Amino acid sequence: MNVAEITAKLPVTPDASRAWLRLRLQLLLAKLEFILSQPADGSRGSMSGYFLASTCEMAMFAAEGGLSGFASVCLQIAARIEPFHRDKRLPDPALEALGRWLLEADRYLRRPTSRVRGASLISRLNDAAWARPLSNAEQQALAAEMMISCTDVTPADTLAHTPN
Repeated sequence: MNVAEITAKLPVTPDASRAWLRLRLQLLLAKLEFILSQPADGSRGSMSGYFLASTCEMAMFAAEGGLSGFASVCLQIAARIEPFHRDKRLPDPALEALGRWLLEADRYLRRPTSRVRGASLISRLNDAAWARPLSNAEQQALAAEMMISCTDVTPADTLAHTPN
């Protein structure tokens, strides 16, 4: 039995989705830190496809787990990575902005009922490294969607050993 068959049999609940998403975020952050520790060369541009696919994958899993607000934020990040992918480049400022978003996303997933953490996550979409900031109306719509979609989520941290 492979991993896909095993995970297909698992129930997708908001808490299980959060745990999987946090693991995925940690993997992406480790990969990002490794890339930034290497000398800058042309291979960084090829990583844009990896990060683009990963954020889309996280959006799909979040939506399946009832975290549609977080899924929308993931798609917003994917939309910000996509122009770099088209141009086959991923400059350091964009990689660093992605790293800040990954850290904020992990903080949010620990307490998805926190309006402060949701707002902080959304604010990362306005990083100077991204081409287009969100309007106030877009930010408010995302914040409202995040609050609505997390009503079935356990407010306490799922992984008790993880610091806030």
